[in-house]
Amino acid sequence: EDPRLHYASTKARAERLVAESGLAATILKPSVMWGERDGFFNILADLVRRSPLIVPVPGRGLSRFQPFAVADLARCVALSLERDTTIGGRYELGGPRIWTYREIVEEVIRTLGARRTILPLPVPLVFAVARAAELVRVPFPVASDQVRQLALDNVTSLDAVERAFGFVPLDMAGRLGYLRRPRAEQEPA
Repeated sequence: EDPRLHYASTKARAERLVAESGLAATILKPSVMWGERDGFFNILADLVRRSPLIVPVPGRGLSRFQPFAVADLARCVALSLERDTTIGGRYELGGPRIWTYREIVEEVIRTLGARRTILPLPVPLVFAVARAAELVRVPFPVASDQVRQLALDNVTSLDAVERAFGFVPLDMAGRLGYLRRPRAEQEPA
């Protein structure tokens, strides 16, 4: 819970409120999600489409993620509803492999069949441009809050889902074909 990270701190506050509410709740905390109409990989795909030669990456792109399939999240939700043993639990959910942000961008480029050079940019520069775009209300691929969050890893143990829910989640590698279609033409999740 870092007040400089609006998105993350609101999630942390919501989690705390649910945990303290006395409700019979199960808290699921997935890493970055992938699947049709997702809000992360589709933004990267749009960035690749719009950038004719290069794709900028904040810093060196070494932040780590465990992309988690929307279908696997649905499976965890269903299992949570079936099992009273999950009540009161907090479960970090991640895919079976850790990817750096740069590797994720490379996978999106590969999926789209594009030829792009990844250009590392200083994080303060990307943050400044994102913040300026927000102030003048000009669209920019990422928000300043997202740039700050890219400095943090979003991972759990590789076997967290298997231990908690009894199955191995899908690996994202080679499964982003839906990005070849515009988001509006993708099937709703």
